[in-house]
Amino acid sequence: MVVVAVIVHNRLGNVQEWVRCWKQCNTENAQLVIIHNYANINDRNEYEKFCKKNNITYVPRVNVGYDIGAFQDVCRERLDGFPTEFDYLLWCTDDILPMNKEFIQRFLYPFKEDVACVCYELSQEVMQHIRTTGFMLRKRDLANIVFAVPTITNKEECYEFEHKRKSRTVTLFEQVVKWGRIAQVDNIENSPLWDSGHDGILGKLRFKRREREHKEIFTELPVVIDLNPPSEENKITFICPIFDTFPEIVSSLINQTYKNWELLLIHDGPNSTGLRKVIDVINDSRIKFIETEERKQQYGHPIRQYALDNIDILAPNTSYICITNGDNFHVPHFCEFLLKGFENPYILVSFCSQFVHSYDSWQKTTIIENNQRACGHMDWEVYKYGIIDTRLKLGYIDCACAMIKKDIAKEVGWRSMDHSSDWIFFKSIIDKYGEDRWKSVRGCLLSHN
Repeated sequence: MVVVAVIVHNRLGNVQEWVRCWKQCNTENAQLVIIHNYANINDRNEYEKFCKKNNITYVPRVNVGYDIGAFQDVCRERLDGFPTEFDYLLWCTDDILPMNKEFIQRFLYPFKEDVACVCYELSQEVMQHIRTTGFMLRKRDLANIVFAVPTITNKEECYEFEHKRKSRTVTLFEQVVKWGRIAQVDNIENSPLWDSGHDGILGKLRFKRREREHKEIFTELPVVIDLNPPSEENKITFICPIFDTFPEIVSSLINQTYKNWELLLIHDGPNSTGLRKVIDVINDSRIKFIETEERKQQYGHPIRQYALDNIDILAPNTSYICITNGDNFHVPHFCEFLLKGFENPYILVSFCSQFVHSYDSWQKTTIIENNQRACGHMDWEVYKYGIIDTRLKLGYIDCACAMIKKDIAKEVGWRSMDHSSDWIFFKSIIDKYGEDRWKSVRGCLLSHN
């Protein structure tokens, strides 16, 4: 009996992909266990609901000690709900993905009497060590593993256990090699697992090739029961920086055909114009007015960064995120239509195929002749609106065009303060997960500015 344990913190998309692949693999005499280092009870409920629907064992633990802290709990048999009857443990982080439908058998095959561990990579970085992203041990050996501290709580203690030795620390490699040989399952270029989160040498080139191979191997349509099917149960949170001007977006959201939304109006610094009182008159509990302690400016990007970094506090029960502006207008069917993009649970981002924007006509005017092409220097006499066909390319998509699964938006975060930071945000998602996980929904559903 083999237990494949996948340890995850806040990347539900990776767990969904694991389950999708698992249902296509040879899992005879094997059990998939999702260990969730949860940050709050709402996250725990989301992951537990998803695993229950897919008949996958779910084991929650408070987010302390990262992946090695969870591994220590398994070795010490102090993790409630984790199986106790098995012969082998294949330990994986959530960003290492199957690359072969016989990956379990591929890990079992090298086990001979003199082999104590089969691993994804026997690395030479820093010092020779077992990469803890994917390794298999016999259950009988788990109790013999020594940890430097009774309970691992921080990153440094994890690092020490894996490959950095202090006088009081004995690494995993140094312990296991005393019991027998350590076998690498295959060259990492052809491994039955793929560590999608490891950059390494030629990491970007390897990522693209292995990503393509992964899609070719697991080509079947997703069979995962989606945690967030389009329904009135799924809340959409709009993040909207504002400053001293009434947000026109309010009227467009009040008229949405889909009603389960909330709007976070985050004012850039303290407001002195009485704007809060104006918002209060609307008397809609879905609209929340928040003031930051000081003004940051920078196109409102620090506010977007703050909102995504604190989304579990600001919007703990939401399913989808849309980052917008106060002067945007989302057509009444915006929420309803974009939710249809998530009918395929493989999709992470749903976006409208067209939107209205002033850039289209502006870039075709005589402004270039006036040497005023830089953003912000507009000739209002020729400032007219046009329709842009949305594409996943700089200048052809706006952050307000898209709806993103919450865990993905939270994972990537808003890291750039540049004028085009919305494209940088989108590009980070594309680089991590690929363009095929974006869904274009037909319709001109946004009027920008």
